Amino acid sequence: MLGAFFSVAYLGAVAALVGFGLFGIPHLVRAAILLPGVAIGLVVAPLLARHIDGKRLRLIILTIAASSGLTLLVR
Repeated sequence: MLGAFFSVAYLGAVAALVGFGLFGIPHLVRAAILLPGVAIGLVVAPLLARHIDGKRLRLIILTIAASSGLTLLVR
């Protein structure tokens, strides 16, 4: 359900950007350039997920997020 909500919201945001002339063909080309990486990630992620410890990954992600937040506060 949440995925459907965000899909509709993203489509609305893109429609608004198109309406204001802030989204066009160059942006679609850039998005298309990223699609192979997204497809590879979708295929490889389930294979790698078996080998990754969830608790350790969570700690690493939280550490990176906290250090990024502290860096912004210091600036």
